[in-house]
Amino acid sequence: MRNSKEALKSHFIPLTSLASRAIDLEISERSGSAAENVEAAAEGEEVADARSTREQITDFVMGYLDTDTVLMISPTRGGHLTSAGEKQLRDRQLEVAHDIVEWAQETIPVPDGEGKLDFVLSDGDHGILPSSQSDRTKRILRDMISKFSAWDLVGLECAVILSKSLLVGLRLVMENKKTADIRWDVEDAAKACNLETDFQVEQWGLVEDTHDVGHADLRRGLGAVVLLVSELNIPPPEQ
Repeated sequence: MRNSKEALKSHFIPLTSLASRAIDLEISERSGSAAENVEAAAEGEEVADARSTREQITDFVMGYLDTDTVLMISPTRGGHLTSAGEKQLRDRQLEVAHDIVEWAQETIPVPDGEGKLDFVLSDGDHGILPSSQSDRTKRILRDMISKFSAWDLVGLECAVILSKSLLVGLRLVMENKKTADIRWDVEDAAKACNLETDFQVEQWGLVEDTHDVGHADLRRGLGAVVLLVSELNIPPPEQ
């Protein structure tokens, strides 16, 4: 930042903006204002939205699942777009999709007696319309997300908006929460959700003030999410 005016602009202070939203959500839930809205709606009073902020955020991020970026696979193409030995976009997408689906199946808890989560890829070889995920998968994910803390929920919301992927958002939040040994960091998340753009830049070159700005902005936002959800005890600086 170059002056105090810039400190008031949300895109200059992403972490502050996220923290403020999380604090507002916590205060709202503690004060019971969300429950009052539901009661008012039940009694016939007009309210802007009877759902709590938590429910609104949960509904919002769940809306990304059927068109999740990492589950959308481009159709098979000839090898003319890559040099010898380089992977096609489809191959890269399949690699990332299988990795994140495997993570979700091994990490996200399911009710006792039920099998692992199932995810359906939207394969461009079979049409352009996205494939809907099963009701069971949606139910399990929704139940888990609805129990997130205010800080994790706000972090997830931001990560999903930036990555256009619920699975990328979940993995970034859940893997950076309580461990100093980070296995999936900001760069991993950014690459996973930006495969097509990165592939096009490799083929045709970078557009200045567009691709480079988007590259930095995505990582700045995802980095703010990691800092928001981290529960590591970071020692204060030495005096």
